[in-house]
Parts: sequence; C-alpha cells; structure tokens
Amino acid sequence: MSWKEEEIEILRENINRDYEKLIKLLPNRTLSSIITKKDRLKIKRISNFYWSKKQDNYLIKNYHKVTINELSTILGKSFGAIHARRIRLIKSGIKFKNKKEFFSKYWKNEYKNNYLLIDKHSKSIKKFWKDENFRNKHRMSIQEKFKDKDYLEKHKTLFIKRRNSKEFRLKQSLIASKTLKKRHSNIEEHKKMLLNLRKNPSNKQLIAFNYLKKLFGEENVGCNDWKILNGLMEVDIPIYSKKIAIEWDGEYWHKNNIVRDNKKEKLLNNIGWKLIRIKARSNPQLKEYEIIELINKNIKIN
Repeated sequence: MSWKEEEIEILRENINRDYEKLIKLLPNRTLSSIITKKDRLKIKRISNFYWSKKQDNYLIKNYHKVTINELSTILGKSFGAIHARRIRLIKSGIKFKNKKEFFSKYWKNEYKNNYLLIDKHSKSIKKFWKDENFRNKHRMSIQEKFKDKDYLEKHKTLFIKRRNSKEFRLKQSLIASKTLKKRHSNIEEHKKMLLNLRKNPSNKQLIAFNYLKKLFGEENVGCNDWKILNGLMEVDIPIYSKKIAIEWDGEYWHKNNIVRDNKKEKLLNNIGWKLIRIKARSNPQLKEYEIIELINKNIKIN
C-alpha cells in the first residue's frame, strides 16, 4: 500500500514525537512501515536531549513571562529539563529577568477585572487554611525563622522602612480618604453608625462606671453615649438623672485636644448638661480607691 502525500507530510512534521503518537496520527500504518519510510526518505529524528539555539533564546526571553506548563508544551521539554537548562545558562553568565516582579504586575491586572479568578483563588486558599496540618506547619516554619536573630533584625528593619516610606503612607491616606468619603457621603447614615458604635471603655473608666451605677442605678448611668450630642461627640459616662457628663481625660487622647474638649463642654452647656473632668494618669496608674475619691470630690451625691 503506497504512501499518500498527506501521510508523508504528517510524518515529516511529527517525526520527533513518540512512535505511539505517530501510530495514532497514522492509523493505517504499522511501526515497521513508519520506520522503513523514514529511512527511505532520509528523515532524521532530532534527539530531545539537546537544546537548540532557538530553544535557548526562547527560554531566556520568555522564562519570566510564561508559566512552566506553557514552556514545556512549547519547547517540548520536561519541568526538570527546563530548570536544569536555566541553571546551566546562569552559570555560563546569562541573566534571567525576575519572575516574581513580572507576575506580581500581571496578577494585579488580572485580579482587577477577572472575578472568576478571584473566586477560585479565595476558595483554594480557604481549603488550605481549613487543613490543620497545613496551619501547624505554617506556624512552625514562621517560629523557626524568627528564632534566628539575624532574620529578626532584618525583618524589623524592612518593616520599619516600609512603614516610614512615602508609598506606604500615600496608600494609607488614599484608603482612609475613600473610607471617609463613603462614611460622610450621607450625614444621617454616619450619625446612625456612631450611635450604634460598640462601647469600648478603658479598665479604669469601667471602675468609675460600675461605681456610679451602684450610686445612681443602672438606668440612670450610661457609657460612651453618642445620642446626647446627636452623633457629633461621645460622652464617656453620662448621668441622665442629674444631667452630668463625666469625661475621662486620659493622657493619650486628651493631651493635645484642648479645642475639641472646649467644644464638647460648650455643646453640653447649651443643652443644660454639666461637664466634669477626671484627669487620669498612666505612670503610675490610678488605683480603685483613688478613682472613687475623685468621683466623690467632683460629684455631690444627694
């Protein structure tokens, strides 16, 4: 049975492939007929072990752009062969571009619009973090790294540089401006948010709050109330029955806020409330009996 021209073209194009694939491409031909035809036409099989100049140039130009799977299909090489060839080329003096820098930019652009990719990525990460073995290994690896003093110092210096850099500050300011615009776009919604804020007083403030509850009752004493001034400012400890607002002046928050404190006092006076300030200190901290003494001095208990 004579060979057709189409079959000969398939043989020439795919001569470097495995014989099993050639048999699939040429179903009407046996292995012996393929080999004999190859020898008659004087077609030589190029060994896949050797790298051509074209393959080397492609690897050098596109290693940082293309994934290993794509490289293996294009070059017809295994992952190990690609890595080994790259190492040999680096030893010979050829420089490869950084793959991380390219892919970081590439994936940032991909993540902007490709929501399916984001979902896949988030799901894959969740699967990893659900596994306890993975989490334990991750923790152990971090702990081992931070045991090294040199690594710790390097980490600290890099972290401080990043925090003090202009780029990092600009990013933070942009994020803050966006969030503030969203919050302040509607004043009523912003007020509602402030009114429903979680109460988070300090430990010393809680001592004063609990003591005043015993004196005036739970219904008559509040904590971090935004409703009195309609969401403009909070009152630390309001006593509703007496119309007394107690401001817990900590050193951190009230050191350079004289204008704000005076404004709060005026707003409360306009409503008919009296503001009493209790100055707290950090070094040494106020003790419980000292807090009670300050409250008894400033508030007249009837």
